[in-house]
Amino acid sequence: MLILGAGGFANQVLFAMQRMDATLNPAFFCDPEFQVDTHLNQQFKLLRSVQLAKHYLETVDNRFCLGTGVRTNRAEMCERFEKIGGTLTSVIDPSAVLPTGLLNNLSGVICLAQAIVEPTCSIGKGVILNLGSMVTHQVSVGDFAEIGPGVKLLGKSKVGTQSFLGAGSIVLPGVKIGDFVTVGAGSVVTKDLPNGVMAYGNPARIVTRK
Repeated sequence: MLILGAGGFANQVLFAMQRMDATLNPAFFCDPEFQVDTHLNQQFKLLRSVQLAKHYLETVDNRFCLGTGVRTNRAEMCERFEKIGGTLTSVIDPSAVLPTGLLNNLSGVICLAQAIVEPTCSIGKGVILNLGSMVTHQVSVGDFAEIGPGVKLLGKSKVGTQSFLGAGSIVLPGVKIGDFVTVGAGSVVTKDLPNGVMAYGNPARIVTRK
């Protein structure tokens, strides 16, 4: 499988993949100007051009996963590599807990160790569910959102497209977070947040708007 990205988050994805199947020997893609994680550069095949990546997808393995934590990059890279024939693939750490029905319908989701998703949830394309995150009943998470380590999304809450929730934050039941929102680490979101804002604190307050 081809991992898009070659930094710290790509290492986390690699760890989850190796826990899934220790025989996997993935390759990594990143743009020429990107500074590659030393561990990855020394031990794995690194592709520095889209042409080389396309050749890999055509001749070795047509699957790719998203190994970058930058939300806008994830959406753009996903589109670019689907256009050249790649198949977006989820990576689910074996210690994560997800309903079977949901597991079979995920699209390019990265779900790291100890993450929990309860039944009746909706998880969008290209979402990150980081270490120990918890998504409880009837929660909806939009495409390419990032749910940080230890985040708790409580019943019937909603997180919009390409939003980011920092480590340890909590979204209370029924609260709706818009698209392209950033929530600071440790925040408690008690009220709806509109598109494009940054908020933090307990309770979370909007500090910047688009």
